[in-house]
Amino acid sequence: TQKMVFRGRGEPLENFDAVTSVARLLTSEQVLFRLGGRPVTLSTVAPTPNCITRLVDAGLAGSTRLAVSLHAPTQELREQIVPSARVMPLPKLMDEIDAFGRAASKVSKRAREEGVLIEYCMLKGVNDSAECAHQLGELLHPRRDMVYVNVIPFNPVFGLPYEAPSEDVVWEFVRLLGTHGVKGHARRQLANDIAAACGQLAKTEVTRQV
Repeated sequence: TQKMVFRGRGEPLENFDAVTSVARLLTSEQVLFRLGGRPVTLSTVAPTPNCITRLVDAGLAGSTRLAVSLHAPTQELREQIVPSARVMPLPKLMDEIDAFGRAASKVSKRAREEGVLIEYCMLKGVNDSAECAHQLGELLHPRRDMVYVNVIPFNPVFGLPYEAPSEDVVWEFVRLLGTHGVKGHARRQLANDIAAACGQLAKTEVTRQV
């Protein structure tokens, strides 16, 4: 095993003590695993104020990469997409990301540059406009040396009203981020045609009543 990511249907930072204990164990030089080079990523929607600051206090900023599920460049839009964002104002979230980046920079330049991954799931007609790209670029420009944007086209899910934008729209979004000095890339979609991509693994009908 070379890398490990804490993410999924559960929010890792709502199980803070257990997750951080395992992360420290996996990256410790004193144990068998010794997964060096920041192979452990903690993916979070940042469900509560100070949750990222607690990672800094736990000493994980240099050894662990942070992935923040942002998905919107403004507080209003983020609350529509991520309801839990109501308790984590965007300025507060940015402050905590900055704190994580500053702590990572004390470990190494590479830790700072690769310390925070911004996850941005693109929904057609919702958060994929040129305006959104410029807003996101302006938001992240002051921290452009510590963040990297992972633009993720939405994988359609039965029963949900969202669609994925076209490939051209996705790459134009990435290009516009670059005009603000913000680095990023578009995630390649795999297996979404057979409903086996990220977010698609679910039953579409009940096969047996219990």
